[in-house]
Amino acid sequence: AEAPGEEEDKRGEQLIGPAGQLLEKKLKERGLDLHTDFFKINAINCRPPNNRKPTKKEIECCKSKVLSVIKEKKPRFIWLMGGPAIESFLGGKYDTDKLKINVWKQHCFPDHESGAWVIPCFHPSAVLQNKDECLESSFNKDLDFAVSCLNLAPPEIPDYKKHLKFLMKASEVLELLNHIKTTKKPYVIDYETSGKKPYRPGHKIYAVGICYSNKESFSFPLHYPHWNTDELASIEDALCDIMTDPEIKRSAHNIKFEHKWTRAILKVTPPNWHWDSMLAQHVIDSRRYVTSLKFQALARWGVYNYDEKVKRFIEKEDSNGFNQLHKCPLPDILEYVGLDALFEHKLGEEQFPVFKEEPRLLEMYDLFHEGTLALSDSEDQGICANERYYEEEKIRINKEAESIGKSLMGSDEALAFREKTGRDISLTSNKDLSILFYNIMGVKPTKFTGIKKEPAMDEEVLASLGLPFSESIIKKRKLEKITGTYIAQFEREIWDGKIKPFFDLNTTETGRSSSSMPNFQNIPKRDPVAKKACRSGIIASPGNRLMEVDYGQIEVRIMACYTHDPVLIKYIMDKSTDMHRDQACSIFFLTPEEVTTGLRGITKGDFVFAQFYGDWYKQCAENIWEDCKGEILKDGTPISEHLAKNRILNYESFEKHMR
Repeated sequence: AEAPGEEEDKRGEQLIGPAGQLLEKKLKERGLDLHTDFFKINAINCRPPNNRKPTKKEIECCKSKVLSVIKEKKPRFIWLMGGPAIESFLGGKYDTDKLKINVWKQHCFPDHESGAWVIPCFHPSAVLQNKDECLESSFNKDLDFAVSCLNLAPPEIPDYKKHLKFLMKASEVLELLNHIKTTKKPYVIDYETSGKKPYRPGHKIYAVGICYSNKESFSFPLHYPHWNTDELASIEDALCDIMTDPEIKRSAHNIKFEHKWTRAILKVTPPNWHWDSMLAQHVIDSRRYVTSLKFQALARWGVYNYDEKVKRFIEKEDSNGFNQLHKCPLPDILEYVGLDALFEHKLGEEQFPVFKEEPRLLEMYDLFHEGTLALSDSEDQGICANERYYEEEKIRINKEAESIGKSLMGSDEALAFREKTGRDISLTSNKDLSILFYNIMGVKPTKFTGIKKEPAMDEEVLASLGLPFSESIIKKRKLEKITGTYIAQFEREIWDGKIKPFFDLNTTETGRSSSSMPNFQNIPKRDPVAKKACRSGIIASPGNRLMEVDYGQIEVRIMACYTHDPVLIKYIMDKSTDMHRDQACSIFFLTPEEVTTGLRGITKGDFVFAQFYGDWYKQCAENIWEDCKGEILKDGTPISEHLAKNRILNYESFEKHMR
């Protein structure tokens, strides 16, 4: 479990408090006894101050005890109750920022070190603390799933590296490719490349992994220095032959990647992509992170860190998007790409029965499959941008930010800070700003943070102060964000007059697309300065104009068709109504006339559509609380001050209101 509560700490026994009693009751309903069928241990061994959540350091310090108990007891099953337990067990085996309980629950995977099956579940305290029927239902499903796994035989622990075959001779590579060509054998293909995007000159496909059965996976170098000129030419030709043969079914984990790299580097366009195991997994389970092949390898087969030999070479990129994979030893690259291809093949084999049982899922997959290839074409086409404009705009905005900074450093406030502390104020330090406003200027704190409830100093507080100095700080920071975040992203991704962002279909739980490098679906709009600075550099290609398409309430209309809800139908048919405005009235204690454009937009994105897509009220509350910081009502009142008048004094009270 997580950590001992007050009573458990006194008695030195785990799970005997309210959370333990709830778990005991739930297990008894399922024919299990918490105290005789289980051995219990916590991620950390003593109670954290004020019963707070354990820190990463505390979990790491106590990890050795957890592992020693597992080694001693030799359990058949290990149940990880809550996030800290998952972090304790999987820390070092997987990225710590992705060890969230919502990602790992409803999985049962083998642990090769202990020989046990590992099953993550919600911690019972989550049910007690939130008193939410949906959460309790999810907790019950977790327990049902965990109990359903108890009849599993001990997990097999195969050595997947035994299935790998490195092809270091040109004759071996040609034999493999010709075999696929003549037999028309379906295959999985995986590339290891010099970067994420293939557009800049000099990019290469360093190695190729090919797998057509779970018993053998082949890998060979391509543009990694190994072949002579004639050998490379013959291998490229043979590879192009199997990649363009319309009678051969080819698959990958993210077909968009291999599709665009084949087109850009090998100069051919593959037809007849058969399966994308990444998109298929997203259709089966749309939770964030689960489409990653590294996640699937761990969550299905207990394989972790198989990228450890190549990871640092792949992640280290220069400003032009080139990684350091050419410095990685070739055997390590071939092992990695071979395992990738093998696991992609295994994953596809396990996915096919799911779609066979659920034909409607296959319809959804077909939409995503065609969609991702269309988006790949869109990425390759790119978006025309005026690079010179962004260079000049960055210089102009930086000069304006520097001018504000010089003015602030020469202000009476900065002089008073220097006189009191003996040093210059740091305009980027919230700690220095706290000293200035609270200790020197005597401003009364309105917001507190942390265990010690110290006066907070963040964007919301700065906006609520209404002082010339704080307003100039906000303006300076906004200008720096425009150049340092948005324009910098655009400049970095422009090549040959075009921005070529990624558009993906595997990241959002709602089934929407997402964008990155840069995020072209999140270009500033609310702030007029940021909007103009970022959008004015987007231009039409020669002979064309920029156009706009608005689908006109399409999500609301679809939802109304599904539900036949009379209120939704009225909102659509009666042009005088406005659901986003009305919800903003409820959330922010406003009349329809008082709702600003900004608050309506926040409500639309963070609440109305979030609720349509099944989001939890806590997530909505967090997003709205963050996004409404700095909003000003039509009469000039900061939204934080207006909420305070309506007894919303802190986030906790706002969350209760949102519930």
